[in-house]
Amino acid sequence: MLFDDNNLAENKLILLYVLEKTKLPLSSSQITQIILENIPMNYFVLQQYIDELFQNNLISKNTSKDKSYYSVTKKGKEILELFSNRLSQDLCQRMDHYIIKHKNSIFNESHYIGTYKKKGDEEFIVQLRILENESELIDLSISVATLQQAKNIIDNWKNNGEKIYRSIINSLITKYKNTTP
Repeated sequence: MLFDDNNLAENKLILLYVLEKTKLPLSSSQITQIILENIPMNYFVLQQYIDELFQNNLISKNTSKDKSYYSVTKKGKEILELFSNRLSQDLCQRMDHYIIKHKNSIFNESHYIGTYKKKGDEEFIVQLRILENESELIDLSISVATLQQAKNIIDNWKNNGEKIYRSIINSLITKYKNTTP
């Protein structure tokens, strides 16, 4: 299978374009769905492009419960801006239309994000985020002792994120009386 260098560059740019336009971290399956529903591309080639963009620090990856979420990096945004003239207007409009049409389903899946990373032998860092209207409402990192604790926190966050967020905000804005003598 031969690939045209211009097509290769355009395909990688469109991946950056989609990640930039959604303003949300997207899972590999979300990226795949968006791209393959709009562009005739081989699934395995698409996965290779994603990996190459990651290896070249044009996109970043966070993992949550065996699911990776990708975001465009500052370097990726610079490359996109520099070479955006290589993307056809028709293709960009098709992607824009798709993203607008499916924004709610994309947003609902990417709204409450929980990831964890192993730090040392017996420590995990859990990162909890809420994205709303393209802004980050909260970005909280918590250190826990076990993988099971990390997974439980992420499950609770995904299932009860709104309640947890409200509870955190209420706790932080409530004025506490000093009870020490």
